[in-house]
Formats: sequence, structure tokens, C-alpha cells
Amino acid sequence: LVNGGRFQVEYRLSVRNKKLRELLSIDMPEGNLAAGETRSIKVTCTPKTVFESAGRTDGISLEVFDKDSGVAVDHGIPPIRVGVMAKHNAFHVMPPRGLNFGPVRAGESRTRQLKIQNVGTFPFSWCLFDPAEPPQFGEDDQPVMAAGGGGGAVAAG
Repeated sequence: LVNGGRFQVEYRLSVRNKKLRELLSIDMPEGNLAAGETRSIKVTCTPKTVFESAGRTDGISLEVFDKDSGVAVDHGIPPIRVGVMAKHNAFHVMPPRGLNFGPVRAGESRTRQLKIQNVGTFPFSWCLFDPAEPPQFGEDDQPVMAAGGGGGAVAAG
């Protein structure tokens, strides 16, 4: 926000749409701006479910008031549109029912391939582990791989 006027003003930002109000938080939704002052406002989106808003509706409204009189100032700025596409990632594992090695003679080996394909929007990390001994996770929320463990990163697309 920039106060390009000659007087101090009070501002108020509010999320107009009820569904967006549950997703968005504004770090400084109201405050005062001195003449010539600039302030950056951080808006954070934290969806808890799948949600989509194309940004065609009004998202955040800005109200400005004269600090001394409290009278609303007509600033001419339309409500800020907000677009959000909150979704889960998607992936495919081939073969879908697991690996079948069929009969393998003792002392011989047979190889099969497992394919993990990211068909979603976001990259993700993965690992193979024994359910009886689940992996530990580091501070970066990535699994800490034991020697011989399988894992990697899968790019989106």
C-alpha cells in the first residue's frame, strides 16, 4: 500500500468471499499510513481441502479512512481479485497391483521394474520402506534414507 496523499490515513483490508476467508490470512489487515509511506502486506493462502476460485469474484477489499475525521476516502481502487487452485497431487504406480516375479529358481534372480509417474502439479519425494520399520523424517520433512533404502524425487508432469 502507498499513501500518496498529504495526510495520514487509516486502512482496512478484508476478505469479502466467505470461502476465501477460510483460506486467506492477511498479516496487517488494518493500520495507519503516514503521508508518503509505503507498506507491504503479506497475504497467505493455507487451504485445508481441495478448492478452486478462478479469481473472477472480488476477493480482498480495501477501505481507507481519513485518520483525523474517520470519514471514508473514495480511493477508486476496485476489490482485489484472488485466484486459488488448492488440490492434491496425483501420481501413478505401474504395475498398479504390484510386482509379480513368478517362479524364481533358488540361486537365480529375476528383475521387474516399478514406475512412479507424477501426473500432478507439484513435485514430491518418495521412499520405499518396510512398514514394520517406517523411516525417520528430517527437519526438511524428507525421509532420512537408511543404507540400501529406495527413494527419490519426482518432478511434476
